[in-house]
Amino acid sequence: MATFSVSLLRKGVAGDRRLHTGTITASGTTTDNGDAITAAAFGLHTLASLNFHPFVDSTSNPENAATAAYIPTSPGPGGSTAGVIVFFGGAAAGSAQAALTDGATVTNYSAQFEAYGT
Repeated sequence: MATFSVSLLRKGVAGDRRLHTGTITASGTTTDNGDAITAAAFGLHTLASLNFHPFVDSTSNPENAATAAYIPTSPGPGGSTAGVIVFFGGAAAGSAQAALTDGATVTNYSAQFEAYGT
C-alpha cells in the first residue's frame, strides 16, 4: 500500500474555495483499486478537486514518470473527505495509459498538486 506525505504546503483562496498547493510524495507500492488519502492531508475539510502534475521518481530513476488521478470515495455536496489516488503509466507513445499493477513501487515519486476545497 502506498502512503503519501505533503510538503511545501501553500494556502490561498480561489473564489469561494480554498486553494492549497504543494508537493506530494509517495512511498511504498500501489494497490489495484488505489491508495487512500484524505482531505485533511492537504489541510482541507473537503476536496472539490485535486489535480496533479506528473509524478517523477525523484531519486533512483528520474526518467520514470507516472500520472495519477484522485477518485472520491466519500462524495458529498461540498466535495469529498476521502478518496484514493490511482497511478497510471507505462504506455507507448500515442497509447492510453493503464493503471499501474498491484505492487508497483512508487517510493520517492513526487508531484506538484493543486487541491480545491473547504
